[in-house]
Amino acid sequence: MLKHLEISVLSTWTRYLPHKFSKSNRVQICQIISRNRSLDNDTLPLFLQPDLSELRLYDCSRLNSDKLEQIAYITPNLSTLQLSFCGRLLNHTLETIVSRLHSLQHLILTGPFLITTQAWKSALATIGAGLRTFEISDTARWDEACCETLVTQCPNLETVGMKRINGLCNETVQHLAKLGNLKSLDLTEPFGVVTDEYVVPIIRSAGKNLEKLVLDGCTELGDETFQAIIQYCPNLQSLSLALLDKISDEAVVKGFKSWKKNHGLVSLNLTRCVGIKDAGVKAILTHSGASLEVLNLNSLDELTQETFELFINEEMDVGNDLVEMDVGFVRCVNDELVSRLSRACKELRVLKVLATLFIVLILGFWE
Repeated sequence: MLKHLEISVLSTWTRYLPHKFSKSNRVQICQIISRNRSLDNDTLPLFLQPDLSELRLYDCSRLNSDKLEQIAYITPNLSTLQLSFCGRLLNHTLETIVSRLHSLQHLILTGPFLITTQAWKSALATIGAGLRTFEISDTARWDEACCETLVTQCPNLETVGMKRINGLCNETVQHLAKLGNLKSLDLTEPFGVVTDEYVVPIIRSAGKNLEKLVLDGCTELGDETFQAIIQYCPNLQSLSLALLDKISDEAVVKGFKSWKKNHGLVSLNLTRCVGIKDAGVKAILTHSGASLEVLNLNSLDELTQETFELFINEEMDVGNDLVEMDVGFVRCVNDELVSRLSRACKELRVLKVLATLFIVLILGFWE
């Protein structure tokens, strides 16, 4: 009740609030308002200031397109713009924004499903070579010509994210191989088929700079892509391969044992990579166990407790920096193992055990 009252007061007295307040306060207030679906036409002015260089709006679902257009006029110095759930964003609004934000380097849009392919091409051509980050998600209006325009007009991209894009397929992603400066690439859940033949050239081209790679849901990828990651990505820190069940245990063992140029991953997601067994996870932990902070082994249901002994063995130096681990749907996990893991991994803050068969919730593991 108090939270709703606070939001109501903010909404009512927005025009009387100070025009400038700290960045941390602004971000926190925006997150609170967005979480409660209270970011609307009345509360938007609270976050628009002429001297801003970064603007992140976490829920634009209640903002009219003409209100979003005010961003172009009130905050002309933006270098970073994030609009989440921006389903009301229209072609002319996007064009106005990108044409007036001459310093724009980072553009992140989730759910811009009304933007047409022609508008995407026009906007990318307007922004040009200064763009460093381009991330979009949840839209059906994206095709090969859009991706070709992205690569041609914005050749200096360092971060590319395309999540749940209907037009994402082999023919679309092949153009990304021309981006040699990529540090982060996210191709989550493409609606079309994406195969090793088209992904390997991208990894070969950008691998030396890649620090983050997300291929979740690219279910046709297998050992060939994994071997390319090992061969071409010495600086990789975050790797997510959820749902890639064609990656074999043998390829993982061979790959991590030979990955001498990489000094350890910080984050690894192997959700439902069911081809990976004990030997593969042991090779992973031997290579990256000391550096991993986030590890997801969800649904690797053939793992045995022998693998988890590496966390408990103090001589192995595995799990010392681990903050979050997911072992949901792993059959061997039980109360005793959870207790031992929680005591062995001193920094562990989140341990997910969803649907493990032998867990009875016991409080007091963390002392």
